[in-house]
Amino acid sequence: MVALDQVFRDEWGRVLAALIGFLGDFDLAEEATQDAFAIAADRWPRDGAPASPRAWLVTTAFGIAIPVAASFLIQAMLVIGVAVPTPGAVGSFHEAYRIAVTTFFHAPNNAAVSAALVLHAVSFLTSIVPGVIVMAYDGMSVAGLGRLAGVAREGRPASPDEVRGEETAGASADEVPVLRPSGR
Repeated sequence: MVALDQVFRDEWGRVLAALIGFLGDFDLAEEATQDAFAIAADRWPRDGAPASPRAWLVTTAFGIAIPVAASFLIQAMLVIGVAVPTPGAVGSFHEAYRIAVTTFFHAPNNAAVSAALVLHAVSFLTSIVPGVIVMAYDGMSVAGLGRLAGVAREGRPASPDEVRGEETAGASADEVPVLRPSGR
C-alpha cells in the first residue's frame, strides 16, 4: 500500500502546479489540492490507496467523488483510451476519462473534461521532462532524433555520419555520441 506521506511528497507539487496552470489562481488551486489530500487522509487508511494516486487526487480536486476502489475502473478506461490510435494521441485519453467519470460516477461533464486536461498535463510533463533532460545529458538534439528516425523508417542501421550530423561531420567514430540503453 502506498503511504499517504510519500504520495504527498511525490504528488503535492505536481497536482498544485497543474491546477494553478488550469485555474490561473494560486489560492484556489492550493485550496482544491488541500481538500483533495484531506479527503485522501480520511479515506485511504480505511479503503486503501487508489490504483493511481495522482489521478485520484486530480479528480477529487475537481470535486468529482470517486470511491478508491473505483479508481481501478478509471485506470482501465485510461489504458483503453491511450491504446486507441488518434492523431498525435490527442483526445482519446481525455474522452476515455470523461466517459468513465460521467457514466459511472455521474460527474458533471465540464468538471470531467477539466480534470482530464489537468491529469493529462500532469502525466505528460512527468514523462517528457526527464526525457528532455536525458537527451541534453547525452548531447542529443531534436535534429539528431529526426535524422535517426528517418534512418529507422528506411529500415537500415545508421552510419556514423548520420549519427553525427552536420555539427560533428569529420569527427572520428570514437568521438560520435551513440545512444545506448544505459544512457552512456
